This record gives sequence, structure tokens and C-alpha cells, in this order.
Amino acid sequence: METNGTVDISQVDDRCAKIIDVKCPSSGMSDMNDLENLNRLSHRDELKFVIGNHEDYDYAKRVLNFANLKAHKRNPVSFSPAFNEMEPGILAKWILEDHLDVRLHIQLHKYIWHPDHRGV
Repeated sequence: METNGTVDISQVDDRCAKIIDVKCPSSGMSDMNDLENLNRLSHRDELKFVIGNHEDYDYAKRVLNFANLKAHKRNPVSFSPAFNEMEPGILAKWILEDHLDVRLHIQLHKYIWHPDHRGV
């Protein structure tokens, strides 16, 4: 299940793998994040950040530092460049320069279908 992480994920059945889309500042929704969800992650859950600019990138790194210190867990993490806002190559460069243990993930659905569509 993918969620934006604004609601307590402990209400979700433990058998369900969760992907929490942590909202970054450029989304205008970062104040809505329930960062306590970082303490509620199971071993099968994942984190995702859609990065629109360097401020978002720095925010995501701070959240990851908090998650590793606070939760003492290691979950898969994806950084996705915001479609039409961030060049994937620039984000890849930042990740490599900082030696981050994250996946570079593009919003594939926006490349396959027009961004205004919700699938086929």
C-alpha cells in the first residue's frame, strides 16, 4: 500500500507492505507528514521522496538521518525527481556525491502516460 504518510500507519495490517511517500517542502505538504510513522515501519516497508529542488533533497537527507537515529531501522528508500521540475541526472549526481544508500526512481507512470492521465 502506498500512502502519503499523513495518517498513522500502525492502523494498517502488519501483513501489508507499506510505501510511505514523505512529502518534501516543494509539494506544499511537508507540514502534514506524520514523522512518527518512521518509528512504525516494519522490515518490509519503504520510504519514497519526490525531489523537486535542492531544498527538498536536503530535507529528505534530514528525514533519513532522523529515521536512522530514531527508528534504528534500515528500510529501502527511493528518491524520485519531480517530473518536469528536477532533471534525473542532477538528482543522480547529488546522490552519488553524497554517497547516499538510496535508489534513484523515476515516476515511470508519467513517462508512459501523459502526466494528466491516471493510467489506462
